[in-house]
Amino acid sequence: MAFFDNDLVEKLQKNLSHSLSGKTDVQLTVQYVVHDGPDNSQLFFFKLDGGQVHVDYGQSDCPDATFSLNSSIAGSISSGEITTEEAFLKGFLKFEGDAERLIEVLSEIS
Repeated sequence: MAFFDNDLVEKLQKNLSHSLSGKTDVQLTVQYVVHDGPDNSQLFFFKLDGGQVHVDYGQSDCPDATFSLNSSIAGSISSGEITTEEAFLKGFLKFEGDAERLIEVLSEIS
């Protein structure tokens, strides 16, 4: 699953780093679970802390929010064929966690 390793995570880190320049008070951890078949999932997370973005593979200890989607939809979002909002509204992107916290942080960095 080459796009997952090379494109999706790198684009996420680049976009978040750009959005967070100068925002030292923002803290948030978001987990992604990308399903690549019924018994195979890849996990990565990003952590925003003190104006820094850290992206890593695996399971976060304490995510504020978790997004789950299949690899096909992840590829479509990464390539711009579909937006995150469209994927969520169509039921392709699942969310669990603290929605208020996520909205609060997103409003601070937009």
